[in-house]
Amino acid sequence: MPQPRMTFYLRRFVSRNGKGGGSQFQNDFLIMIFSSNRLLPCVTEHLLAEIVQLTVTDITKAIEWLQCSYLYVRMKKNPENYSIKKGISGDRLVKHVQDICVKKVNELSQHQMVEIDEDGFLLSPLDPGRLMTVLFEI
Repeated sequence: MPQPRMTFYLRRFVSRNGKGGGSQFQNDFLIMIFSSNRLLPCVTEHLLAEIVQLTVTDITKAIEWLQCSYLYVRMKKNPENYSIKKGISGDRLVKHVQDICVKKVNELSQHQMVEIDEDGFLLSPLDPGRLMTVLFEI
C-alpha cells in the first residue's frame, strides 16, 4: 500500500495527466482505496477522545466503539488494505479488531494519557489525555 506521501503523488499524477485507466470518478475511487490504510493510525486519537468524553469507560465499550466505526466497516469490506487475509472469517476479524483495540488502549496507558484499573478493565482519562484531546480540536 502506498504511504500518505505516495498517495499525494498518485493524486497529482492522475490529476495532471488525466490518466489512470478510467473516468475521474474511478481515479478518485482508486485514490480513496490507497488512502484508506491511513484510518488505522487515527484510531488512537479517536479512542482517546471517546475516553476523555467518558463515552468509553471500559475495554468492552472500547471494543464495541471500534466495531461501530468506519474503520471496521472498511476492514470488513477490504481486509487486504489492512494486512488481513481476504476471506477471513467474521470471528477472526472480530478477534483482530479486539487485539487492535487492546493494543491502542495499552499505548495510551503507556503514554500516561489514560489509566487502566488493576483488573485491566476500567478506563479513565488522565490530564495529559484531556490536554491532547483539546489540542486535537484546535
